[in-house]
Amino acid sequence: MDNIDRELLYMLLEAEKTGEPVSTWELAGSKTSNPTERNVLDGLYRYHLRRLAEQGFVIEEKTTRGKQKITYYRINPKKILCVNGSLFLLVNPIMIYECISGDTLIPFPNGKIKYVKEINPNQPGEIFSARINGVLKRAGSKVRSVLEVDNYQKVVYKGLRPVFKLKTRYFEIEATHDHLFFVRSNNPKDGGKATWKPLCKINVGEKILGVRKLPFTPTVNPPLSVEQSQCIGCYVGDGWFDGKYNVGIAAESSQAEEYANLFAASFNVTPHERRDGFVITSKQLANLIKTLGLNVKSPYRDIPDVICQAPLSHQIAFISGLLDTDGSVIIQHGVRISFFSTSLRLIQKLQLILLRFGILSSMQYRDLTGKPMITKNGEVIGHTRRPDYTLNVCGINALKLARLLTPLNIEKRRRLNELVEHYPHPYYNLNSKGVTPVNENLAFFKVVEIKPSGVKPVYDVIQTTNQNFIAAGIVAHNCPYANECNACNKPIKFYKTKKGQLRVRGCRLLAEAPDHVKETVYKHLSGE
Repeated sequence: MDNIDRELLYMLLEAEKTGEPVSTWELAGSKTSNPTERNVLDGLYRYHLRRLAEQGFVIEEKTTRGKQKITYYRINPKKILCVNGSLFLLVNPIMIYECISGDTLIPFPNGKIKYVKEINPNQPGEIFSARINGVLKRAGSKVRSVLEVDNYQKVVYKGLRPVFKLKTRYFEIEATHDHLFFVRSNNPKDGGKATWKPLCKINVGEKILGVRKLPFTPTVNPPLSVEQSQCIGCYVGDGWFDGKYNVGIAAESSQAEEYANLFAASFNVTPHERRDGFVITSKQLANLIKTLGLNVKSPYRDIPDVICQAPLSHQIAFISGLLDTDGSVIIQHGVRISFFSTSLRLIQKLQLILLRFGILSSMQYRDLTGKPMITKNGEVIGHTRRPDYTLNVCGINALKLARLLTPLNIEKRRRLNELVEHYPHPYYNLNSKGVTPVNENLAFFKVVEIKPSGVKPVYDVIQTTNQNFIAAGIVAHNCPYANECNACNKPIKFYKTKKGQLRVRGCRLLAEAPDHVKETVYKHLSGE
């Protein structure tokens, strides 16, 4: 709000008091006698009034007088109070901390993993958050920071905003420039001090607080068995569905028999061999694929909620099936277990599921050459591009995962066994990998890149207890209501005396206002 806005608001208040309307043309004429300047100033006043109406400070009323169209503006009493010549703008909510991209995955304590834009906006629920007491110093020593389950109130859509991608060695998140993250400084003069900082002030090389391991306790009985979960993993990796009753798996002839036997034993069906795998004609299996939402093409595949909420044994079976069809195990020139997919959502969800086992992974993106683009004359003018996403699990994290997986592929199973039995077990210093542990669940991760990521829909998560939540593996500050005085730029704090009288700190103008004004502002800002 600038000086022109304040001038117009005071003019409207004076007009309401006297009962005589004032036109913007007359107001501009009182400022200058030059016709050109008066025209420009009149247009400027009209623009500011329309903007105040969009923000809800004034009410716009349109009418006609003959052929002439007239627009009246008056003060919105629910948004503005005037006491002793001072204006109080009752803005609710005023957000001092901004938003995250709608394509950010949020893990929930019940096992579900959703994009922020998919959360029911008005339904409160439970969410993971970090309880941080005060300012952390000398991160890696004894600090009071605990990952726990907290409650959120609602999710608010805030429109389209420019966002930036903050990337660590393992995680990445998109947020507006002023969203807060818990950052440990890399400046030796600060002594490893860690505080909340907006994204625009975070430097590459500093470390932000994130998750090493997500706690998980299944709360529902799984409708699928462990073997069936592994079959679903195989299908998500290299399966196809014709939309009717035929479900197929693409596999090499040497491995197709093992996969076919697994499906036959798990779903009581009869697979039929093909040159590139096998096909199953089963109405029961086809209905299951539809129920799980997997009757889509590969770029839109997802990990079903049934798997996300199942016990850890079922999740490991699903990952084993995915490794069989869309994964690789490398034990030469470094240890790495990789998963490949054209579905970004699937790779992002898999990364968060691996956190439940304390396994860190990193994502890679590349464009692959697709089908040729041919003109009517038969000329090839180029090729289409399709995205390909890779999730890499390296080093000590690959060793942890190798001890859990049980794939059917003979060669991959041999490599995993070789990794577990013969892999030298050196002492891995996590600091050298850009990770500084805080406790069993939390750690500081080194920022490796910050870059613009375009204009995207953004959302606020409203929370009141710990004031933060886990988003895409990173501890992000929530977007609380900020009761802040526009004149003092200080937070407004209300408290009651022993006699029950309402008092104000942080705003001198409101502190000197009558009691009924304080009560009105307090009720408005608190949502009562």
